[in-house]
Amino acid sequence: MRTRIVLALVPLILASCGGPQAANTAVIAAGTTVVDNGVVEYLVAESQFSDSLSVIAATSAEALTLLDQGAADLAIVHAPDRLAEFLRQNPQAQFATLFESRFILVGPPDKAGLLDGLSAPEAFAKIASRGDTFVTRADGSGTYESESKVWAESGIDPTGSPWLTTTGQGMGFTLQVAVDRDAFIWVEEGTLEGSPLAARLRTVELADADAYPNTYVGVWYESGTSVADFVSWLGSPQGESAIRSMNDALFGRQVVIQTQR
Repeated sequence: MRTRIVLALVPLILASCGGPQAANTAVIAAGTTVVDNGVVEYLVAESQFSDSLSVIAATSAEALTLLDQGAADLAIVHAPDRLAEFLRQNPQAQFATLFESRFILVGPPDKAGLLDGLSAPEAFAKIASRGDTFVTRADGSGTYESESKVWAESGIDPTGSPWLTTTGQGMGFTLQVAVDRDAFIWVEEGTLEGSPLAARLRTVELADADAYPNTYVGVWYESGTSVADFVSWLGSPQGESAIRSMNDALFGRQVVIQTQR
């Protein structure tokens, strides 16, 4: 049985949800990257918990808010700085690394190759110096947190630049904007691989391609719950097998790897 995916605006969820237990279903608030590309849906369906788990797509910031306010039982996030602050404020929270992919820079096929061999900060700086269009989410997501760090490493603040387009939306929509505007974008590899737009973008072959891992962490409060059991399952040999199968089914190669042991 496939798990139910709920794509909703977080403010509406917070306003209307009476708490995850009201529907006798545990709620997973997961980053839009791993919902858009089908990763969480696949893994929940492969587990023995598919009848008791529901998934909400949210940015990392939104997912932690949902968890904090009792509208979610498990947050799957990939914004390490934001997570560290949340755990500092909520020391009772439990957490575990789940799986990881990596962030990549992609752009128009006729321009992306010109940046091959550069480091990510060097490539960002070259984009800025040439005035090439760059699309950013700027939405509290883990992708945006990682992108912001690369901009900082490049020594450039893109805020207000005429070549910067801000969507404030999820990865799927932002990828469409990047394609439509012939632009560069910092993206999670699995989301790109799972998108029908992948063929219209080219990955820049960065010199430091593996220097920007995208680690997903599960955060929850209650032990002995279906979400805690789901996290344990993801770290088990059975979970690892499911992750491998998921990669084959969704991407045709191993893009997302298990990190919890």
